This record gives sequence, C-alpha cells and structure tokens, in this order.
Amino acid sequence: MSASATATAPDPAQALVVGDSISTGYRANPEVGWPALVQQENPGPVGGLDVTSLADVGSGYLSVGVRGETFGSQLAAGATAATDLVVIFGSENDRGADDAALVRAAAEVYAQARRAAPGAAVVVVGPTPNSLAPEPARLAVRDALESAAAAAGLEFVDPIAQRWFMDDLGGFIGEDGAHPTAAGQRYLAQKFGVLISAALDRHPQG
Repeated sequence: MSASATATAPDPAQALVVGDSISTGYRANPEVGWPALVQQENPGPVGGLDVTSLADVGSGYLSVGVRGETFGSQLAAGATAATDLVVIFGSENDRGADDAALVRAAAEVYAQARRAAPGAAVVVVGPTPNSLAPEPARLAVRDALESAAAAAGLEFVDPIAQRWFMDDLGGFIGEDGAHPTAAGQRYLAQKFGVLISAALDRHPQG
C-alpha cells in the first residue's frame, strides 16, 4: 500500500453506547460484554469501528447508577462532534417511574444526543424481556420510550416485540433472572452488530 493510500484511509467510525448493567458485560466484565464483542466483530465501514461504552449498573433515564450516572450524564461525558453513532439501550431500572416524567426525561436525552453529536445517527433500544410474559412496569417503560423516540424522529428498536432472548431464556439469562449470561452477551452482540451496521449504512460518516 502506498503512503498516499495510507494517509487517506478512513478513520474508524466512532460509536457511543449509553446504557445500564445489560451493557456492562457478563458479570460486569466489559471484555465479555456485547459492546466489546461488537468491536471485535467490526460491523462498521471500511475504516473499522471504535465502540465506547459508558454504561453504568443501575442507571436509566431517571434512575441513578452505582457510579452516580444517568443516561444523560453518560451522554454528556462521551458524545462529541466526532461521534458517528449513539446507541441508547434500556432501561428496566426506570420501572415504576411516572410515565410523563419518563417521557420528558427521554425527550431531553434524545435532544441532548442531537446537540452533542449533531452528525451522529441515534438509535434508541428499549428494555429487553427477561420472561415470556414481561411485567406491566417493563411494558410501561417500553411504551414511554417508544413514544418519546417517535416524537423526536428517532429509530426505536423494541426487543420485547422482537422477542429477544425468548428462544432460549434459560441459556441467555442468568440465574438472577435479569442479566445476560456469556451466551446472552454474544446474542446481544449479534443483534447490535446488525443494528450498528444498518445505522452506519443509512448515516455514513461525513
């Protein structure tokens, strides 16, 4: 490869993951979490893909995580003008919140993502199911986020309607009934690899 070709090679696409413990990795080990696995698989454009996950256990749009983070503060820490893709995933931690308050919080996070990363594609992914019959509080979170994403003109992915994990709940969800196993993290990496590739194809770097 010539020096000129090397000099003009595209930079890796920059992806930011905002999320909760589902995105912090198997047993909170980020090296075996779906964001790291997606980067290894590299579903990005020719220049590659860099994935930064700022996910915090216990966090949500309203819920404050163990590091004191919410989805809004994760965005504030990680989103820049160089960000090509923002994935906002979850959160079941907002179960029990007032529906109107959750819609308002989500709307502000989506507006914040647009302000902080104006050139980025933004994909909103709702909470995942952890049973064949998701509880009403989980469905209420899903409905609030779907409404806020639609109002913001953002893509909304509904893992509950798409039946993520449901083909093998025992294999994909751990004994705590909430968090993905190592196999579950690999399953998520496959799902997000497809989503990220499609989002970047629709919204090329520029």
